[in-house]
Amino acid sequence: EGVKLLGTWMEGERAISFCKLLSRNTAKLRHDDIPH
Repeated sequence: EGVKLLGTWMEGERAISFCKLLSRNTAKLRHDDIPH
C-alpha cells in the first residue's frame, strides 16, 4: 500500500515537472514567434 502511494506521488511529481517544462518551452516558443 505504501509502495502504491509512493508510485502515485512520483507520477504526480513527474506530471508537475512535465507541465512546468512544457509551459516554459511554450513561453519560449511564443517569445520566438514575436517578430523583432
